[in-house]
Amino acid sequence: MTKQFSTKSWAATILAVAIQSSCLATQAFATNDKLTPFGAERASNADNSIPEWTGGLAQIPAGWKSGDTYVDPYADDKPIFTITNSNLKQYADKLNDGQLALFAKHADYKINVYPSRRSFAAPQAIYANSMKNAESAVLTEGGNAIEKAYSGVPFPAPETGVEAVWNHLLRWQGYGVTYQWGSWLVYPDGTSTRSSTGELNETYPYYTTQDADGYAGSEVVHFLAQYQGPQRRNGEVTLVKDALNQAETPREAWQYIPGQRRVRRAPTLSFDNPNGPAAVADETYIFNGSPDRYEWKIVGKQEMYVPYNQTKYYDSLRDDVTSKQVLQPYFPNPEFSRWELHRVWVVEGVLKEGSRHVYSKRRLYLDEDSWAALLADNYDAQGQVWRTLVSPSFVAYDVPALVTRGEIHFDLQSDIWMTQTVPISPLEFKVPDASMFSVSYVRKIGRR
Repeated sequence: MTKQFSTKSWAATILAVAIQSSCLATQAFATNDKLTPFGAERASNADNSIPEWTGGLAQIPAGWKSGDTYVDPYADDKPIFTITNSNLKQYADKLNDGQLALFAKHADYKINVYPSRRSFAAPQAIYANSMKNAESAVLTEGGNAIEKAYSGVPFPAPETGVEAVWNHLLRWQGYGVTYQWGSWLVYPDGTSTRSSTGELNETYPYYTTQDADGYAGSEVVHFLAQYQGPQRRNGEVTLVKDALNQAETPREAWQYIPGQRRVRRAPTLSFDNPNGPAAVADETYIFNGSPDRYEWKIVGKQEMYVPYNQTKYYDSLRDDVTSKQVLQPYFPNPEFSRWELHRVWVVEGVLKEGSRHVYSKRRLYLDEDSWAALLADNYDAQGQVWRTLVSPSFVAYDVPALVTRGEIHFDLQSDIWMTQTVPISPLEFKVPDASMFSVSYVRKIGRR
């Protein structure tokens, strides 16, 4: 059963802290025994199956150095139980519609549940900015823009669904990242193919730049993808920029297509334009871009089983041998996946009258600690769940941050599943050179 709550009381708690001197921001959060710096419940749940948040995982393991793949901090954990069709009723109230649909379609589907680890952590400056946002950040343009936000979670005590969606769009995941990616398609007959490879560079101006008043930069993300495979896409380049005011400055996107030998505007890289056979453009990272085509509401807060601390899953896809074991028909091999019980915000978007999108409704499940969307259900015009998404998370303890990369898309009608932009090289959490995110740079690196 979804837990209803008063967001106003949460806002009052954070505001009471926020009025203290800004130089005491971090200490005020640290001494707040009810909420974490991002507005999550600090305490454990009633039976301690969700532990208390005590600061997350920010210590670098002995011997680890930048450039290494991440060491699984919980490698010694064992599953505490497994959800199968035989015991599904016992756990169904903690599963989303998409997972229930996978159980209904596949007799051998299962979820291995591990001890819950509240591993999320962020830098102290991000905590302090989130506190200040509780009284400064405001929505404008009907919810399609934000003003007076500092570089942190804009709405740690959201009162509307669109505020919660913006928390996901502006979630903390470092200042920038670079890595080599791989994407896979898996068909019902068991055939799998690496659908693309390349190098991805992202930076988050909301966190890397500030204006004269100290508010966050005016842009959300700069995204640059350079394709290396398959051969027909070798040399293709995609550049995307999202602004903080999406009403004033809609998404800007460009592509270099080798066969055309020129850089062109790419207005189709948004909303419900196809992005492979089992996804649309705004499903990357579960949800991205402008939230304006939906009426969003907070359904409530709920304890749910979600993909968490999935270092093993990512490691398995870097290796050619183990990746073949993961890429099985209908769904990834459950033995490589870790699920945990966490509290999530359930946010529902219903398509606005007069707006166009292939999904009539979508539900996002946002981790209370990090605000990252970990699951999503997307519904067709008849109100049936059509596609469901899983976003495996892992701890980047050197940042520190809880990071999601390479979400998994399940098409429940075609039985195709796919995973996109999975890191197949060590991630470098650095700020790429700003000149990379320009049309002139795209022209420069275009080839073939």
